Amino acid sequence: MQEPELPESPAKGGSELPKSGQSDQSDSEDEGGELPKTATTYPLMSLVGSLIMAAGMALLKLRPSRG
Repeated sequence: MQEPELPESPAKGGSELPKSGQSDQSDSEDEGGELPKTATTYPLMSLVGSLIMAAGMALLKLRPSRG
């Protein structure tokens, strides 16, 4: 059984990654670009759904019985 060939690491191509805390750029005030928009509405929609469900359950408990 043959083992799959793995692609070479980009770091092996002669360029080394900077060590932790060091930068390969000169000291400049621009330390990166604009961050991607990754925010979602899932937490808010979960809260809204939970509140609606709780209100529905409360209404079922509080309605007058037909007996």
